[in-house]
Amino acid sequence: MIKVQTPRGAVANRVIKYDYDPLTAYAEFKRVTVYRANGKVDELDVKKTCDYAAPARAIYWGARQIMLEIGALQPGDVVDYEIAKKGFTYALLGAGDEDDSRFIPPMRGQFYDIVPFWSAAPTVRKVYKVAVP
Repeated sequence: MIKVQTPRGAVANRVIKYDYDPLTAYAEFKRVTVYRANGKVDELDVKKTCDYAAPARAIYWGARQIMLEIGALQPGDVVDYEIAKKGFTYALLGAGDEDDSRFIPPMRGQFYDIVPFWSAAPTVRKVYKVAVP
Protein backbone atom coordinates (compact mmCIF):
# COMPACT_ATOMS: atom_id res chain seq x y z
CA MET A 1 0.00 0.00 0.00
CA ILE A 2 1.31 3.42 -0.95
CA LYS A 3 -0.08 6.68 0.42
CA VAL A 4 0.72 9.68 -1.74
CA GLN A 5 1.57 12.69 0.41
CA THR A 6 3.14 15.22 -1.99
CA PRO A 7 3.02 16.11 -5.69
CA ARG A 8 6.51 14.63 -6.01
CA GLY A 9 5.25 11.38 -4.46
CA ALA A 10 2.34 11.38 -6.92
CA VAL A 11 4.77 11.43 -9.85
CA ALA A 12 7.12 8.87 -8.28
CA ASN A 13 4.31 6.34 -7.71
CA ARG A 14 2.34 6.58 -10.95
CA VAL A 15 3.85 3.24 -12.01
CA ILE A 16 4.26 0.09 -9.88
CA LYS A 17 7.20 -2.18 -10.78
CA TYR A 18 8.33 -5.52 -9.40
CA ASP A 19 11.54 -7.36 -10.33
CA TYR A 20 11.80 -11.15 -10.60
CA ASP A 21 13.94 -13.86 -12.16
CA PRO A 22 11.82 -16.07 -14.46
CA LEU A 23 14.23 -19.00 -14.08
CA THR A 24 13.17 -19.50 -10.48
CA ALA A 25 10.14 -17.30 -9.86
CA TYR A 26 6.82 -16.10 -11.21
CA ALA A 27 5.05 -12.85 -10.32
CA GLU A 28 1.75 -11.23 -11.23
CA PHE A 29 -0.44 -8.42 -9.96
CA LYS A 30 -3.59 -9.93 -8.42
CA ARG A 31 -5.35 -6.63 -7.77
CA VAL A 32 -4.70 -2.89 -7.73
CA THR A 33 -7.10 -0.43 -6.11
CA VAL A 34 -6.68 3.34 -5.97
CA TYR A 35 -8.54 5.08 -3.15
CA ARG A 36 -8.76 8.71 -4.25
CA ALA A 37 -8.57 11.57 -1.78
CA ASN A 38 -11.98 12.72 -3.08
CA GLY A 39 -13.59 9.41 -2.02
CA LYS A 40 -13.66 7.77 -5.45
CA VAL A 41 -12.39 4.17 -5.68
CA ASP A 42 -10.76 2.89 -8.88
CA GLU A 43 -10.18 -0.84 -9.48
CA LEU A 44 -7.45 -1.09 -12.11
CA ASP A 45 -7.39 -3.77 -14.79
CA VAL A 46 -4.40 -5.99 -13.94
CA LYS A 47 -4.62 -7.51 -17.42
CA LYS A 48 -2.87 -4.33 -18.59
CA THR A 49 0.28 -5.39 -16.75
CA CYS A 50 3.44 -5.26 -18.86
CA ASP A 51 6.06 -7.98 -18.39
CA TYR A 52 9.40 -7.07 -19.93
CA ALA A 53 13.15 -7.57 -19.70
CA ALA A 54 14.65 -5.67 -16.76
CA PRO A 55 16.96 -2.80 -17.78
CA ALA A 56 20.18 -4.56 -16.64
CA ARG A 57 19.18 -7.91 -18.16
CA ALA A 58 21.94 -7.96 -20.79
CA ILE A 59 24.62 -7.30 -18.18
CA TYR A 60 23.60 -9.78 -15.49
CA TRP A 61 21.02 -12.48 -16.16
CA GLY A 62 17.52 -12.84 -17.54
CA ALA A 63 15.79 -10.71 -14.92
CA ARG A 64 12.36 -9.34 -15.77
CA GLN A 65 9.95 -6.76 -14.38
CA ILE A 66 6.20 -6.54 -14.20
CA MET A 67 4.83 -3.02 -14.42
CA LEU A 68 1.41 -1.47 -14.18
CA GLU A 69 0.70 2.18 -14.88
CA ILE A 70 -1.51 3.71 -12.21
CA GLY A 71 -1.95 7.02 -13.97
CA ALA A 72 -2.31 10.46 -12.45
CA LEU A 73 -2.25 10.54 -8.66
CA GLN A 74 -2.89 13.37 -6.22
CA PRO A 75 -1.73 13.93 -2.63
CA GLY A 76 -4.06 11.97 -0.37
CA ASP A 77 -4.56 9.10 -2.85
CA VAL A 78 -3.79 5.57 -1.65
CA VAL A 79 -2.65 2.76 -3.97
CA ASP A 80 -3.36 -0.70 -2.56
CA TYR A 81 -2.04 -3.69 -4.48
CA GLU A 82 -1.29 -7.39 -4.19
CA ILE A 83 1.40 -9.32 -6.04
CA ALA A 84 1.23 -13.12 -6.16
CA LYS A 85 4.65 -14.76 -6.35
CA LYS A 86 5.63 -18.36 -6.87
CA GLY A 87 9.11 -19.80 -6.52
CA PHE A 88 12.07 -18.28 -4.75
CA THR A 89 13.72 -14.93 -5.08
CA TYR A 90 17.38 -15.55 -5.74
CA ALA A 91 19.49 -18.31 -7.21
CA LEU A 92 22.00 -18.37 -10.01
CA LEU A 93 20.83 -21.50 -11.75
CA GLY A 94 20.69 -22.72 -15.31
CA ALA A 95 17.46 -22.93 -17.24
CA GLY A 96 15.11 -25.50 -15.78
CA ASP A 97 11.94 -27.26 -16.79
CA GLU A 98 8.99 -25.21 -17.97
CA ASP A 99 6.66 -26.74 -15.38
CA ASP A 100 6.30 -25.71 -11.73
CA SER A 101 9.27 -27.87 -10.69
CA ARG A 102 11.57 -24.94 -11.50
CA PHE A 103 10.07 -23.10 -8.51
CA ILE A 104 11.39 -25.66 -6.02
CA PRO A 105 14.43 -24.27 -4.17
CA PRO A 106 17.72 -26.14 -4.71
CA MET A 107 17.80 -27.17 -1.04
CA ARG A 108 14.42 -28.76 -0.48
CA GLY A 109 12.70 -27.74 2.71
CA GLN A 110 14.31 -24.30 2.69
CA PHE A 111 12.45 -21.04 2.16
CA TYR A 112 14.05 -18.08 0.37
CA ASP A 113 13.19 -14.42 0.16
CA ILE A 114 15.00 -11.11 -0.03
CA VAL A 115 13.71 -8.40 2.28
CA PRO A 116 14.86 -4.99 0.98
CA PHE A 117 15.92 -3.21 4.16
CA TRP A 118 17.74 -0.70 1.94
CA SER A 119 14.50 0.48 0.33
CA ALA A 120 13.21 4.02 0.88
CA ALA A 121 9.67 2.58 0.97
CA PRO A 122 9.36 0.15 3.90
CA THR A 123 7.50 -3.14 3.62
CA VAL A 124 4.88 -3.01 6.34
CA ARG A 125 3.15 -6.34 5.68
CA LYS A 126 4.08 -9.42 3.69
CA VAL A 127 1.94 -12.56 3.60
CA TYR A 128 3.44 -15.95 2.78
CA LYS A 129 1.55 -19.09 1.81
CA VAL A 130 3.85 -22.10 1.87
CA ALA A 131 2.62 -25.35 0.33
CA VAL A 132 4.14 -28.49 1.83
CA PRO A 133 3.54 -32.10 0.84
